[in-house]
Amino acid sequence: MGKYAILLVSALIFSMLTYSHALRNALFISNARNVESFSYNQAHNIAQGALMIAFKEINEEGNNITIPGPGDTFETGFQTWADLQGEYNIEVFNDDVANILRVQATGRFEDATYRATAGFISSPGGGGFPWPAFDSALHTEENMTIQNGVIYGDIFSGGNLW
Repeated sequence: MGKYAILLVSALIFSMLTYSHALRNALFISNARNVESFSYNQAHNIAQGALMIAFKEINEEGNNITIPGPGDTFETGFQTWADLQGEYNIEVFNDDVANILRVQATGRFEDATYRATAGFISSPGGGGFPWPAFDSALHTEENMTIQNGVIYGDIFSGGNLW
């Protein structure tokens, strides 16, 4: 009976050690995913914030963003954003063929990178950029379907509006 008791206790100890090790690995993987998710989300926040700042600068003709000439590109290079502990880059391309000013913001946080892109449409009749105002219009380059909704204001679509 003593031999079986020692084997039983040894099996229980082995089971507890195995369970403890597996639980520790699961928690480590979960924490690693949380950190990775946080890094990606922070890069996303930086890119979206930089994009909104770029649009505000363009709308108000600020000193930090230069509207490039037709076919040209303006780029800030990666700048440190200390409050968000990351970096951002803003690239502005004046596509004179499509009459659109494309603004692309890239956010970096640790190893994660996120890129956000939007654009201004050139005003008909040579009014320049921006048109319409970014905060009061809907812009799309793809097809768009509207169902059971009301739109107050202007819509521009480079694709088909259904």
